[in-house]
Amino acid sequence: MKLGTNTRVFKRTFQNTSEHPILLRLEPWGDEGWVQPGSRVEVRATGPEANSVMEVEEDGSVITVYGWPGSTIVATCNAVIVASGEVPAPRTPMVRRS
Repeated sequence: MKLGTNTRVFKRTFQNTSEHPILLRLEPWGDEGWVQPGSRVEVRATGPEANSVMEVEEDGSVITVYGWPGSTIVATCNAVIVASGEVPAPRTPMVRRS
C-alpha cells in the first residue's frame, strides 16, 4: 500500500495475559474479534493526518479501538485478520442548534 504524505499510521499491540478470551471491538465499524489467552494482536490504523487519533478503551474483558474520519483499521494475530474496518470511517455529522 502506498501512503500519501498526509497519511497517518498508528500501531498498537495488545497481549492477552488473562485466562479468558478478550473481545476486541473496532468502532465505528462495529466489527469484533477475540483475543485468545496468551495471544498477541496488532492493531494498525491508517487514514488522513488531519484530526487523526486512534483512541483505545480497555476494561479487562473488552478492548475498543476507535478510528477517526477517513481511517481504516485492521487487527491481526499471527498474520491472520481477526477484525477489520476496511471501509473508511465516516465523518461525524454536524449538529445544528437553533
